[in-house]
Amino acid sequence: MKNCHVLLVPYPAQGHVIPLMELALHLVKHGLNVTFVNTEFIHERLIKALPESDNIQELVQMVTIPDGLESSDHRNDVGKVAESIFTVMPGELKDLIEGINDSESNKISCLIADAHIGEALEVAEKMGIKRAAFWPAAATVLALIVKIPSLIDDGIINSDGIPMKNQVIQFSPAMPGIKTDDLNWTCISDDLTVKFIFKIMVQISKSVKSADRIVCNSSTWLESGTFASFPDFIPIGPLLASNRLGESVGNFWREDLGCI
Repeated sequence: MKNCHVLLVPYPAQGHVIPLMELALHLVKHGLNVTFVNTEFIHERLIKALPESDNIQELVQMVTIPDGLESSDHRNDVGKVAESIFTVMPGELKDLIEGINDSESNKISCLIADAHIGEALEVAEKMGIKRAAFWPAAATVLALIVKIPSLIDDGIINSDGIPMKNQVIQFSPAMPGIKTDDLNWTCISDDLTVKFIFKIMVQISKSVKSADRIVCNSSTWLESGTFASFPDFIPIGPLLASNRLGESVGNFWREDLGCI
C-alpha cells in the first residue's frame, strides 16, 4: 500500500477542489503517496487560503499545470474555462505523468480524476494506469447524468437536453422523482448555455463508464436508494473540510463558476 502513488486531478472550481483535497488527505492517512494537480490559477488561491496551521503541503505533493487562459481572462466564464481546460489538459497531464515516472522510482499507479474531466481519465487509460472517476456532488445527480442516453431514447429530452414536456422521472421506486424542469443542466435561462452544459453532461456519462471505479462524495445514509439502484457507485463521503480538526480552507476565489 505504501508504494502506491495516486495522482488526483480536480476540475478547477472550488466545490470540486475541496472535496478531492479531503480525499487526498484520507489517502495519505492510509499510507499512500499522493500528488495533487491544480491549475496554476487555482493553486495560487488555494495556497493563500490555507490556514497557517495547516500542513497540507507537507503531506501532499502539490503540482500545477496551466489552464490555457491568459492572466487577464475571467475564470467565471464557464464556457471559456471548460473549453480551454478540455483542450489543454490531455497534453499537459500526459507530460506531467511522464515527468513524474521518469524522475521518481515510485511511479504513478492510479489516477483519480473529477468526472467533469473525462480527458484525464482517457489519458490514464491510454497510459495503462488504473483510474477512478470522482463525483463531488450528490450521487443522484450522477445517476441522472449516466441515464442521459435512455432519457433521449425514451423521448423525455431531445438531443440538446431540452425536456420534451413537463413530467416526473423516477429511475427506481427507492429513488425520489425528478421534475424535468429541475434537470441540472436546465438551470440557466439561455438555450446556448444549456446546450453547452448538456454537452459536458453527455461527456461525463461517457467518461465514467470507462473508469475502473466510480467514487461519490456521498453516503448510503444520505442516498440509500440511489446507491442501491446504482451499485457501481461507491460512497466515500461526505468529504468536508469542516470535518478536519473543525477547520475549513474557506473560500479561495470570489468568482462562481455556475452550475458545474
